[in-house]
Amino acid sequence: MKFKKSRLLLSVLAFAPLCALAACGNAGGDPTTTPQPTSAPVQTTSDAHDDKKVLDFLNSGKVRIDLFDLDVNVSYGNQALSNPSNVISLSDSAYITFNKNTTANDVYNVIIVAEKINSDGLHTQKYAQIEGSSLLDFQDLIKDQLKGYDRAYVAISKGTTFKWTKGLSAKLDEKIQAITGQN
Repeated sequence: MKFKKSRLLLSVLAFAPLCALAACGNAGGDPTTTPQPTSAPVQTTSDAHDDKKVLDFLNSGKVRIDLFDLDVNVSYGNQALSNPSNVISLSDSAYITFNKNTTANDVYNVIIVAEKINSDGLHTQKYAQIEGSSLLDFQDLIKDQLKGYDRAYVAISKGTTFKWTKGLSAKLDEKIQAITGQN
């Protein structure tokens, strides 16, 4: 009986690497096929202990939302954002909304930085090249991003590069440059 169990165990152990290889498929890729780009957002979160007072330029309970080259109307809660730079009250019951979708050829980038004043952590997130045809779906994805924070900075831009208002805070510029890879 021990011999049969040992043989069965050896068979399973010998067969397992073959299954793993088969599951990987053609890992090297077929040189005749072109990889398809995805429009999924890229998200990054940072919670380092040295992330304090990145948003010093904002008072507690405020959010600054900067808009660059947009062809859609943006609101936060019940307030339409009509200026390129908007400083308004931060609320756990409010979120960013867009008034319409645009074409799939239009792309948008979003940067979110939020912090708790008496905390060591900082929340940073980027969403790269969101297709215009999915803006209304995207607003559902980000609706809870600012909840629970004391102050926040959001930059929304149209185009393939991230844009934000530089010089508000050296620490903010450093964090955004780190998550976007742009200066």
